[in-house]
Amino acid sequence: DKDEPVSVVSLFWERREGQGVDESVAQFRKFCTRVSHQRKGYGTLLLERLVADARAGGAKSLWCNARVEQAGYYRKLGLSDVPGRAFEKDGQRYVIMEMPLRRPTAREK
Repeated sequence: DKDEPVSVVSLFWERREGQGVDESVAQFRKFCTRVSHQRKGYGTLLLERLVADARAGGAKSLWCNARVEQAGYYRKLGLSDVPGRAFEKDGQRYVIMEMPLRRPTAREK
């Protein structure tokens, strides 16, 4: 058990182009922490590192599909609900949440 992962997450990069915008955004998926290790800060540390890596990689924003019952956790970490972007899949309710990672340049405004 001591060689087993405690918390995992995947980070995906995408480019958004159009209307004079060419930017990178990052999405995280498959974030989970073993139940026996939850509420000890491991997941939060992992997500803080993920935010730093996405920012260092030049992503303009970071987003995820959050289960509605977990949205409060992500809000504490600085993500916000994207209005009108809730959905349901396989009986589970989700909300898309996003965090800006850098300020837009004068050209991007």
